[in-house]
Amino acid sequence: QAFLMLMDFWAKQLKSSGNWENYPRFMIKTTASALSWDEWAASNGVKVVNVPVGFKEIANIMKKVELKIKIAQDKPVIVDDVLGNPINLGINPRLVFAGEESGGMIMGTEELIKSKHGRCAVAMREKSATEAIIVASALVAKLGDKSLSDYLIEVFEENNIIGRFDTRVDIAYYNESEPDINKLKADKLAGEEKRTLNDIFYLSMAIALREKAVELHDIIKILNDKFASNGLSFNNLKNVKFVGDGTYLEFDNKYIEIRPSGTDAKTKAYGGGLNKEDIEHYASVLGNYSGERTKMHKSIIPDDCYNNAKEKAMKYYLAFVDKDANNEAFGIPEYDF
Repeated sequence: QAFLMLMDFWAKQLKSSGNWENYPRFMIKTTASALSWDEWAASNGVKVVNVPVGFKEIANIMKKVELKIKIAQDKPVIVDDVLGNPINLGINPRLVFAGEESGGMIMGTEELIKSKHGRCAVAMREKSATEAIIVASALVAKLGDKSLSDYLIEVFEENNIIGRFDTRVDIAYYNESEPDINKLKADKLAGEEKRTLNDIFYLSMAIALREKAVELHDIIKILNDKFASNGLSFNNLKNVKFVGDGTYLEFDNKYIEIRPSGTDAKTKAYGGGLNKEDIEHYASVLGNYSGERTKMHKSIIPDDCYNNAKEKAMKYYLAFVDKDANNEAFGIPEYDF
C-alpha cells in the first residue's frame, strides 16, 4: 500500500510537470506483489511486466528492455512476462516503478542513465531505499495535514481498485528454535518434502492447464471437491498459472499464490482482494494443505503432469529467462579520472 501511494504520487508529479506524455510508461513487479499495483497501472495506461519473486528477475527485464532500446530506439519494445504474454511497452519506454512484495522498490529516470563510456540503463539494478525516502518525504510534504490513510483511500477510489487488502501466510514445517542440531536437520529435511508435496499439488494443475491436458472446469472440480468442507468455493476461478516459482490462482475478485520457499522448508501463501478475511482464509487453508493427491486429482490430472511437474516448470522458467536475454559481455573500459 505504501508503494502504491508512492507510484501514484510519482505519476502525478510527472503529469503536473507536463512530462508524463513524453514517453510510454511501464512497471515491473513480482506476481506475489499487490493486485492493486496491476489495477492502478491499468487505470493509468501503464504496461505491467510480471516476474517471479526476486529483484534479479526485475533486473533481468530491465536489461532486456535496455538491449531492445539500444538495438532499435525507433521500434516498440516487446518483452514477455513470466506467464508467456508478450507485453508491448511502446517506443523508447520509461520505467515508472519496479518492486517486489518483500519491500524493495526502484523508480526509473526521465532520461536514460548513461555511463561515461556510453552504457545505458532505465534504472538502477537493485532496490533503492534512498529513492523511496526522497519520494515518500515529498509525498508527506505535499499532503500537509492530510493523513496517508486518507490519501490511500483516494488512490483506491480514483483508480477503481478492488485489491485493497493483501496478506501473506508463512508455513514452517519444522521448529526453527529446536536446540538439538541433529533433530533440527532431520526435521528440516522432512519439512522440505512436505513443502514439495504442497507445491506439486497446485503446480501440476497449472502445468496440466498450460499444456491443455485439462480444462479450467476440471481444476475447479478438483478444488471444490477438496476444499468445500473448509468453506472455500472456486466457482469464480478464472485461471491457474505457473508464475516461475509458484502457482497463481486468479479469481474475479482476488488472487491467491502458493509458492514454496527456495531456501527453507516453508510454504508462502499470498493473497490480494477486496475482503481481508476472505483472502486470509483462502491463503491459510491452501498454504497449510498437506498436498496429498485426492481421488479426483488423480483421476483428472495426468500422471505425467504430476510426476514431472518440477521439471516442466523449470523448462518454462528457463525459456522465460533466456528469451531476448541481454548477454552482452562487459569489458572494463579505460576510465579517465
